[in-house]
Amino acid sequence: MIQSVMTTSDLKWSVEELEVSSLKEYEFNPRIITPEKLKHLSESIKRFGVAEPLVVNRDLTIVGGHGRKKALTLAKIQRVDCYIPNRILNEAEVDELNIRLNKNIAGDFDMEMLSNRFNIEELEDFGFTPTDMGIDYREFDLSDDHYKGDDKLSIPQISYSLVFDNESQQKLWYKFLKDLKHEYSDMDTHSSRIDKFLKDNGIKED
Repeated sequence: MIQSVMTTSDLKWSVEELEVSSLKEYEFNPRIITPEKLKHLSESIKRFGVAEPLVVNRDLTIVGGHGRKKALTLAKIQRVDCYIPNRILNEAEVDELNIRLNKNIAGDFDMEMLSNRFNIEELEDFGFTPTDMGIDYREFDLSDDHYKGDDKLSIPQISYSLVFDNESQQKLWYKFLKDLKHEYSDMDTHSSRIDKFLKDNGIKED
């Protein structure tokens, strides 16, 4: 299937279905993809297909979509839609378009909106990193690093998963834990510090 895409320049692009194995990587492509991001991209392609065609030169050198080509190969998908120009692009055009396709992504994510609609696990599954979400876990130093376990503990332990409504609540919670760790530095676990804090502030067991 071929579909024409018009531009205001002398270039005209059409969409053609090509063999993935025939596509060649551009040796000067400056964009890199980590194994983790490749994994997320591959999962997205398996679930939704390739929603955006790759961009290739007439000699089938990839101009935009190197990561998608790798993910397609991993997913064992043999054919994919590609944008292809009506004439060969010279090296300067390939270089510029390659960088523009990778760099000129309009807009930024509204992280507060995302955090109100999705939990952290979902966003991480979509491919967001803690840095993307403005979270630096090192800042909070939350580890119970001195606790080695207690073989004599006979009371059943109960675990809770906290669900935050937004990013602000989550940061406040982590700050609270960090402050407790500083305030009750002689205690080994979060639970013991929280227990001490509640008792110090007049909260008693029924």
